[in-house]
Amino acid sequence: MEPIRTEENEIENEIVKEHEVSLFVRYLPVVIIAVIAFGAIVCAGVFMGREAVMTAAMAATAIPAVILLAYIYHSDSIEPEPPGLLFALFLLGLFVSLPVMGLRWGIRHIPSATAVIVLIAISEELCKYLVLRLITWKHSAFNYRFDGVVYGATVAIGFEIAEAVLYLSSGMDRAILSRSVIPVHCIFGIYMGFFYGQARAKAHHGEKGDAVFMEIVSVIFPIVLHYTYEMLTSRPRSITTTVLFVVFIIALNAAAWISVHRFAKEDSEF
Repeated sequence: MEPIRTEENEIENEIVKEHEVSLFVRYLPVVIIAVIAFGAIVCAGVFMGREAVMTAAMAATAIPAVILLAYIYHSDSIEPEPPGLLFALFLLGLFVSLPVMGLRWGIRHIPSATAVIVLIAISEELCKYLVLRLITWKHSAFNYRFDGVVYGATVAIGFEIAEAVLYLSSGMDRAILSRSVIPVHCIFGIYMGFFYGQARAKAHHGEKGDAVFMEIVSVIFPIVLHYTYEMLTSRPRSITTTVLFVVFIIALNAAAWISVHRFAKEDSEF
């Protein structure tokens, strides 16, 4: 009986060790991202001469995005993604924001405000999608539908943090504070990633027409959400626009959390 008991204990210890490793692998990327996010914003504030209180407030705007990203990683319970891949997606999300932000400032003098908003929404979401498509589409770790949500949110939070730093560096404190209380880019990335994951699954099963359709939706749907958000933030403040903005933000945030839970629950392998 004693040898059997020892063997059972060894099996239990192995299970515990595997569980501990999986937890470490799952949360390592979000810890690294959180450190980089807060560090980047604080450094931008220090070197650009922002007041300490304002810099701290800017860094605090990254908290909702980090919390949401941690929840997404936690929901990806079947098979955690490689930390190296997630870190690469985050960095590329940071870097791809630079030309897009340059475009944002370059087109601000276009007479039509609607045209400016359309160009901003299309350019930002398209650039994030291209990072997704180029890096993850053929990656061996991309084998579950929910993986797309993880990848999309990771790219988006990199973009979001870079945007915060660039706004802070330009002295646009009020703009970034009002835009970052709710992690809109991360939320857009969730929906982009969901349809992107569906597209990859359909492509894997040879359903090329449906795969292309899902890829188009994975870009168009975030663009529509982004356009709506930009329209509400760019309108002159009034009671009506303020109420619409608050309702939209609350609905967007609530829907994101609910959707992550549902997408994870319905997850399946290709």
